[in-house]
Amino acid sequence: MTMTMRQANELVGKSQTTVRTNQKRLLTTTEVDHGRIVAVRLQYPMATKQESIVEGAETNEPTLSAQPVQGKTYICKRNSGENGELVVTDEAGNRPPTDEYESSLNKCRWSAGRIRSRSFFAGRTIAVGEKVELPSAVASQVFNLGDKFGKVSRFTLTLKKVQTEGGVKCAVFQANVEAFANAATQMRLEVEGPLVLDVATCRAQKISLLGPIGMSETRGSYSTAYQVIGTGKLQMSIASIYRDAKR
Repeated sequence: MTMTMRQANELVGKSQTTVRTNQKRLLTTTEVDHGRIVAVRLQYPMATKQESIVEGAETNEPTLSAQPVQGKTYICKRNSGENGELVVTDEAGNRPPTDEYESSLNKCRWSAGRIRSRSFFAGRTIAVGEKVELPSAVASQVFNLGDKFGKVSRFTLTLKKVQTEGGVKCAVFQANVEAFANAATQMRLEVEGPLVLDVATCRAQKISLLGPIGMSETRGSYSTAYQVIGTGKLQMSIASIYRDAKR
């Protein structure tokens, strides 16, 4: 993302930041209630972040670091009731530090959203070329990157083709996602790309999204206020492998 700082009509600063994150996650269902998953174990064998910043003529060397969740395990459990709270603890039953808690909570919400999307597709007949729109509650959880990217305003899927991959019949959709935030920081993104679903189970096999992102906010006090404008690109890819848990 390229960030431009302006005060009145004067350019006061400019920087470019590139952030790459890479995670491998192992999600194991540990408790089911009447066919509904209520508890999972979330493990992070790998979670890294690489950041590179260019300010003016100065370029900082890219730094690669472990994210706080790397090598750790969390227990995510939903309390009883239709809208029971989702609680995250470490293996000892303690609440993790805030940065770990928020990251794991978002991943558990995302997993719950993928389960809800499976329910949305189950039993539906969709023709090639047909477009469907996910309900806002499901869309927000399927595309869950935390609050930083705002609220999903539109999530549509257009069936492009049906094909067989590795002996599995799959439906290939073109996904289009729009999200926005109108708080202190105004943000908007539009991404698109293929989403592949297993026809038999309605489980997502992989998704790859790419598109522009923009943001704007005002910083400083009244006399020193300046505007920050950011433009950039968001790219995300997720691939999933499913198997029965070993007992």
